[in-house]
Amino acid sequence: MFTGLNETLYGNGDICGTKYSVTCLGAVDPEQPSPCRKTKTVTVTVTDSCTVEADGEPCSTFVLSAEAFAQIARPRAGLVKVAYTL
Repeated sequence: MFTGLNETLYGNGDICGTKYSVTCLGAVDPEQPSPCRKTKTVTVTVTDSCTVEADGEPCSTFVLSAEAFAQIARPRAGLVKVAYTL
């Protein structure tokens, strides 16, 4: 499973191939129920950078592949709060 990173974390690309553990912490909107699955953590490999999301907004920290996102949260959630470690 893979991820893109925002430009701040991605830097000049030296981070490509690095693995991160990404954990779903909950909904971005605190008024919404948690979209996190029981398996809240996934390991992803950095493969690219991201400057703009599909909706035209600046990239969040991680842009997980659909497969990776579905491992930690309901896909319809779109955005979730995450914590990450190397």
